[in-house]
Amino acid sequence: MTIDNTARTVTFDDLREANLKRADEWVPIDKWSLSDRLVELQEEVGELCGAAKRINRIRAGVYHKPTTEDELRQRMAEELADVLICADLVGAALGVDLSAAIVSKFNATTDKHERLTVKL
Repeated sequence: MTIDNTARTVTFDDLREANLKRADEWVPIDKWSLSDRLVELQEEVGELCGAAKRINRIRAGVYHKPTTEDELRQRMAEELADVLICADLVGAALGVDLSAAIVSKFNATTDKHERLTVKL
């Protein structure tokens, strides 16, 4: 898969709406437990970390499969997208508004650290 950098901007609300519709076609939100959703998220984080590990091995000269760093960066972009998609499904299972939670957490972290000033 190639990332299309000209694709439209997607909000968390867009993601949630599409995620819930696709979940109804695949595994509806109420058919998997929260732990099932968290295991799915963990698996995607593992795939993201695995691609990062391979990049480190390329840089160290110990990765000998026919893969380039650019190909692995592309893979990391795809896996990072999977992480966010799965995180949103966890949020849906918990009834969490991910957008509101991110704004709240981001701003709380800024408030907690004297030298930080940026808020959402």
